[in-house]
Amino acid sequence: DADWAETENKLEFMNGMKMKMAVILGVGQMLFGLVLQLCNHRYFGEIHHIYYGWVPEVIFLSATFGYMCVMIVIKWMVDWPARMAHKLTPPSLLEGMTNFFLAPGSVAEDRYLYVSAGFQNAVQLLLLLVAALAVPLMLFPIPILEYRHHKSVAAAAHDDEEAATLLTTTGSADSDAPEKAESHEAFDMSEVVIKQVIHTIEFVLGCVSNTASYLRLWALSLAHAELSDVFWNFAWLRPLVVD
Repeated sequence: DADWAETENKLEFMNGMKMKMAVILGVGQMLFGLVLQLCNHRYFGEIHHIYYGWVPEVIFLSATFGYMCVMIVIKWMVDWPARMAHKLTPPSLLEGMTNFFLAPGSVAEDRYLYVSAGFQNAVQLLLLLVAALAVPLMLFPIPILEYRHHKSVAAAAHDDEEAATLLTTTGSADSDAPEKAESHEAFDMSEVVIKQVIHTIEFVLGCVSNTASYLRLWALSLAHAELSDVFWNFAWLRPLVVD
């Protein structure tokens, strides 16, 4: 709306809108990255990475910063003048997300966003629990499954080697048959575990850092808008004002 350019609270309005749009764009970018990751897993046939890697990552992102995007949309849709008439104060989203992690269940009775303070506290506690359970799902199953896969491959290779040795000793082996079974790469369980731990930590911290990066873009845009406004008023309009 062009009329916002002539209002006294235009910077405050644009500040809040740009901040919320930056968060939504940041979370949308991370979800798009997860969609590309799913395509890669399907292309390479890594089904266990989908169930025990991709799905927990989507759950963690949706239960934390995805929930923040839902709160932003709900706050946009609420008729706050009508609620303020009933002595209900619009809650701060940044404060709400900080308390979501550090002080769960602390939504005040006069600062809730939807339904009631008790209901919002229950939903946030449930989402925090789901996000916490998604972390061990990202950590443990994939190394265990890869270890079991290696054991089964090694056992099959050992059986093939015994069969080839038996045929050789009995003299019934084909002259073109290989004398030894195909060698397999050594499996290092510690390397797989360390790789998965690093990937999990990187994803969890990446959710925070990517959102913060988009918030830095919001701050840069806000500073640019204020500088442009000052330059326009003082360098162009004021010198041209005729009394």
